Amino acid sequence: MLQELETDWERAEQESNWLVTPEWERERLEHLSTLRQAVTHPGFLTESARPIGTEQDFEGEWMGFRVRGTLDRVDELNGRALIIDYKSGSTKPLGVQDRERKLNLDVQLALYAYAALPQIYPDHKLGGAMYVSLRTGEVID
Repeated sequence: MLQELETDWERAEQESNWLVTPEWERERLEHLSTLRQAVTHPGFLTESARPIGTEQDFEGEWMGFRVRGTLDRVDELNGRALIIDYKSGSTKPLGVQDRERKLNLDVQLALYAYAALPQIYPDHKLGGAMYVSLRTGEVID
């Protein structure tokens, strides 16, 4: 996986015609170092899990709302689908507000589990959903 990381990074830079500046060379090394640390962390890939999909777009309806999004990664674990959403930081999204205008309801993983998963993987049962930090590779609770 680490060998592919640098190769894929270079391919993405070429395909996007990335403007390479002197600052970018330094930043690029920092980003690659952070990603290497993340993908080698035990939380990044659950033992016995096998990635079956990445960057999969979906569009549909959930709870009466039209929704769309992108699943970052789906793994198969013990015959079930495990949804992984990458976060650039180390905290969960704030979520939506309740009647008292407090942020306390995160619907992103539920949306992925009940709107995206049945559409993209109709033959897989849900095995779980989690956030994983791209900075650390840890599962975000």
